[in-house]
Amino acid sequence: MAKDADWVQKDDYYWQGPDGWTICRVILKGHVEQYEICQPGKPVWIDSRPTLTAAIKRHAELTS
Repeated sequence: MAKDADWVQKDDYYWQGPDGWTICRVILKGHVEQYEICQPGKPVWIDSRPTLTAAIKRHAELTS
């Protein structure tokens, strides 16, 4: 199971995680944040969550 420490923040909008997974922070309509979880080698996001913590938890669910 991935931990918060397994994710490395690369900039204000991008985190690199275990085994090539990524989380991208997206701003919708100028103010609503969403965190999109992307699987390695896939061109589109596979899930999204309202917070980074929730996205990391969802990643753990997807990969367990």
